[in-house]
Amino acid sequence: MYIGAASKNHIPVFTNNPNHTFSGAMLSLGANFFEVGLTAGLMLDSVINGFPISQIEINNVVPEKLFLNDSVRKLMNKNWLLPDELKARADSIIG
Repeated sequence: MYIGAASKNHIPVFTNNPNHTFSGAMLSLGANFFEVGLTAGLMLDSVINGFPISQIEINNVVPEKLFLNDSVRKLMNKNWLLPDELKARADSIIG
């Protein structure tokens, strides 16, 4: 709902859910839950196979996923630019 209102007024939306770029957000940076699940699954597998829980290293790291919506950028009132460094870092660029 807020994405639609922002689009009508040519206001860019930035979110923390990469899927929001498919709904009209210009930029979304959030967790890559596939990588989080894979890491958790590997940890679980090691425990199931006898690795001592007390020896599992716990890291507070959430892999990022960055989606950009270039077609939305072109609809904004101001001339928004997406730097090349940002584009190179993106997991997906829409439009």
